[in-house]
Amino acid sequence: MSEVTPGLEVQHEPASDGFTWEPYTSGRGAVLRVRDTSCCGVYDLASEGGQYLILRKDGKEGYEETARGVHANAVAAYIALVQKHLQTHKGASLSDTAGDSSPQ
Repeated sequence: MSEVTPGLEVQHEPASDGFTWEPYTSGRGAVLRVRDTSCCGVYDLASEGGQYLILRKDGKEGYEETARGVHANAVAAYIALVQKHLQTHKGASLSDTAGDSSPQ
């Protein structure tokens, strides 16, 4: 585990999904609200303090975040991540997970 010297910014490399993930820490004084959850619960689109972000579990007991900012940018990132995740499911498509309850 590496230590970070106060005042120095940590350089994060983009992950294999093309997004830069950083540890999520609450305590910004705002309520975190999950707006949508992807299939399998892999990603959460959330809002906090007027900003939107995508969360994923960090493999331990916490979360990582990416695409913090305005709604349009976070939603575009969320859609890209969910579409990429759906490719891991053979034969799945966005319409398969949209929750459409209309008769076929």
